[in-house]
Amino acid sequence: MNLEEENKEKRKNASLTIAEWFGFFLLPINPNRKYISKRDFNDDQVDRFRNHGFDKKIKQAAIARILGVLFYILIMIILFAKF
Repeated sequence: MNLEEENKEKRKNASLTIAEWFGFFLLPINPNRKYISKRDFNDDQVDRFRNHGFDKKIKQAAIARILGVLFYILIMIILFAKF
């Protein structure tokens, strides 16, 4: 296996960093999508992952976004259950 193939394999199996994961978790959607921009930072990151062949990062980003949405739903349920 040559160096280029090894790098492609490393890229394919690379995990999200903590900072990338929190970016997808804390901001799973762009609330200003209708008014400011149709794309957000997370969409740009996923496109970059696709262009560079980060398959594992794409899957982890989708999971982090789903968990982020669920987190905010849970927070809303907790807040509204108190009132």
